[in-house]
Amino acid sequence: MRKPEVSIEEIINAGNEISRSGSSITGYKLKKLIGKGRPDRLLEVWEQEGDGHLVHEQGNDLHVLEPEVEELLTELNEQVEKQLHDILVKVDKKVRSMADKKITLIQQDFEVDGHNFCAKIDELEELVGSLEMDIDKLSSELYDERSKPNDQFENEKAILKLRVRLQSKSELLNERQLRINELTQMTQVLKEVTA
Repeated sequence: MRKPEVSIEEIINAGNEISRSGSSITGYKLKKLIGKGRPDRLLEVWEQEGDGHLVHEQGNDLHVLEPEVEELLTELNEQVEKQLHDILVKVDKKVRSMADKKITLIQQDFEVDGHNFCAKIDELEELVGSLEMDIDKLSSELYDERSKPNDQFENEKAILKLRVRLQSKSELLNERQLRINELTQMTQVLKEVTA
């Protein structure tokens, strides 16, 4: 039988090195670290000879931990892992709770803003209605003035005044209508965001 290409000591040293890095030990990792050998043989030798024997280097000396110490170390690792998992679960719950509260506050702010915009739209629509009534009244007065058989100069002055008033009311009405349109669009956006 021919001598193995890789010694047991090389396999154990490589396995310990992989183990210290926190990685799981596989035949391919052993081969990559050693640089030669069949992965299945390397893993088989590790499992027979080196598995579970954590080695800590102190200077040039190698020290193999006793099985009881290794067992205590394993239990300690499990306890630390469980506590860390519990902490992560608690932190995750806390973060989710904080995020939910923040979202609720934002939604409430959007709802308040939406109600304020709706109230402003109602107010502006009422103003537009009032302006339309004023326009109708001014149009009626203008018609009445035109129908009166008065002095033509006085009629033209009155008509000119009524036209100026009518034009200013129309401009104000147009401005209010634009503002209503803007507020309506903003309300739509808020409704879509809160939906």
